[in-house]
Amino acid sequence: MLSQSRALHYGDGVFRTGLLWRSGLVDADLHWRKLRQDAARLQLDAPDDAMLNADAQALHRVHGAGVFKLVLTRRAGGRGYASTQSQTDRLAFWYPLPATGADIWRLGARVRLSDFKLAGSAILAGVKHLNRLEQVLASRDIGDQDELILCGANGALISGTRSNLFIVCNGQLFTPDLSRCGVAGMMREKIMLIAQHLNIPLTVSQISAAALDQADEILLCNALNGIWPVRQVGERQIDAPGPVTQRLAEQLQHPAWYR
Repeated sequence: MLSQSRALHYGDGVFRTGLLWRSGLVDADLHWRKLRQDAARLQLDAPDDAMLNADAQALHRVHGAGVFKLVLTRRAGGRGYASTQSQTDRLAFWYPLPATGADIWRLGARVRLSDFKLAGSAILAGVKHLNRLEQVLASRDIGDQDELILCGANGALISGTRSNLFIVCNGQLFTPDLSRCGVAGMMREKIMLIAQHLNIPLTVSQISAAALDQADEILLCNALNGIWPVRQVGERQIDAPGPVTQRLAEQLQHPAWYR
C-alpha cells in the first residue's frame, strides 16, 4: 500500500538502474550482486536472481530497449522510523532511452565543477539508497552542461550527479575514494576490473578538485551510458577520448558507445 510505503516516508530501500538492450538487461549479474551488497548494508532481504531477471525480462518483452529501474524497499510495518522488518517489496519500471546525442561518446562530454558539496556518512557511503535529494538539488544547476562534478565536504572529488568519475594522469587511472560519501556504482566496479585486466595502474584515493585542471583524461561512467569521455571541464578543453579511455571503452563493449 503506497500510503504505508517506507520508500515514500523514509527512503528506506535501494535501487538499480540499468540498460535494457537487444538480449535483455545488460550486466544483469553485476546489477544483482550490487543490489545484494547494498541491501545487506540496510539489513534488507534481496530476492534471488531468477526473480529479478524475470522482472527485467517481462518489461523487455513488452517495451523492448529502454531504461530498467528496480526499487527494493523495506516492507511496511506501521508508523515510525524503527523497524525490525527485513522483508522487502520490489517495484520494476521501464522508461524510454534518454535522448543523448551520439557525439557525446565520439567527441566527449562537457562538465563543470559544482558548488554543491556532498555530506559525509560512512554508514551509507557507496550505497545506492533511495534518498537521492543531494543529487536532485545539485542537478538544478546543470544548465547546458552534460554533467556536474561533485566534491565532498572536504573538497575532494567524489563523482558526477549520476555517474562515477575516473581521471588519467601519465597513463595511470585514478578514481575517488567513496568511503565517506557517494555511490559506488556497478559500472565503476566493472571498469576497475577491466583496468586490472589491461594492466592499467589504478589508484583509489582522495583526489583534490585541482586534479581536474591537470588530468590528461577524464571519464565518467554509469550503467546506462557505459563510458563518457570528457572533452571540456569549465573552460578547459581536453582531447577526448584519450588513449586510456579508448582502451577501456573498447574492452567494455557497452552498447551505448556503438549506437
